[in-house]
Amino acid sequence: MIGNQFHPITTSQHSTSQQSTPVRRTTTDLYPTREELTVEQRKKIHNRSCTLRQRKRYYNHELILRNIYPRFRIQQIKSILKQIDIEFRAVNTSTSKISRKTSLYIGVTNPSELKLYETKTKNLFTRQNYYKIRHQTKKSRYNDNRMNHH
Repeated sequence: MIGNQFHPITTSQHSTSQQSTPVRRTTTDLYPTREELTVEQRKKIHNRSCTLRQRKRYYNHELILRNIYPRFRIQQIKSILKQIDIEFRAVNTSTSKISRKTSLYIGVTNPSELKLYETKTKNLFTRQNYYKIRHQTKKSRYNDNRMNHH
């Protein structure tokens, strides 16, 4: 039949549908019961989740610099960022296994300054600058040592 006409259910169809009732499972069947966690275990889990949430917050406003010179250490990067007045929460580097290029991730505190920070850091962490900075620090250490020895 065509259209919205209904077919009545015969007694043979009706009886078979009643026999195949689904088996209902309780929640204990679906999810096996776990042992209660100790206070120490709960504290550890809580700390881990809070730490991950905090790290996520650090990088809410992020500045990503691709292909930086890989010899820059985190401490050097932080020092340079402070010298050029970039306020940051976190700094991290990551090297790609495929391209072997290093990226720098800077969690910025002031999102309105992001464009300014991008221009300030555009060519800052290059190979040339690395050796230039290294030379300057060696030179200043040499002068400091000369001044301290009579």
